[in-house]
Amino acid sequence: KRHLIIGKPYYPTVSDPSSDKIPANEMARLTAEIMIRIGDLMPAELHGYYAAEIAAYQAQSATPPVA
Repeated sequence: KRHLIIGKPYYPTVSDPSSDKIPANEMARLTAEIMIRIGDLMPAELHGYYAAEIAAYQAQSATPPVA
């Protein structure tokens, strides 16, 4: 049995959308943000490295964890 969860659309924001380059610190922030959003759609046992950040995001956004 498979479950497919499709989340709300997500559009990451960058500080300077006109630039072709994203600074390393902003790229790290965007990477974590994207991983947290993906993790929010997955069961807790698969959260791994981002587990604490995903839990904080779910608590802050009142998103119920996926069972």
